[in-house]
Amino acid sequence: MDSTLISASSILLTSYIGGIFTRKNVNTNWYNCIKSKITPPKYVFPIVWTILYVLLFFVFKNILESKNKFLIILFSINLLLNILWTYYYFNQKNVKNAFLIIILIIISSIIILYKTKNKLYLPYVLWIGFASYLNYLSIDKIELCK
Repeated sequence: MDSTLISASSILLTSYIGGIFTRKNVNTNWYNCIKSKITPPKYVFPIVWTILYVLLFFVFKNILESKNKFLIILFSINLLLNILWTYYYFNQKNVKNAFLIIILIIISSIIILYKTKNKLYLPYVLWIGFASYLNYLSIDKIELCK
């Protein structure tokens, strides 16, 4: 199968499923209560994630073309973890489990960045690092916001 088609469909599917969990919960009182003062305004997230998904498309396409099975599997796991994070954080409102998942996303992302040395992947790693900090900050607020 064509690497362009696989990469595009994988990224679009990840975006679509993650969006389902995020969209219906991002405008809730719960989310507004747990979010940090340093959380960017709502309009920033679709802009950033659109750029990141485009970059992820190219990174995954390159990984697929390299035929490196380890990286293909690791990148695929990373995409699944992304979906799981949105499910636990926004849908289940379980920020502690989401934090554990985002740590796995960071670890897999750093490995992917190190192995591919693809600079297009760096913005994603940096954004995930920032998101993990925001997730961490929300853990302390969870009891106050139930």
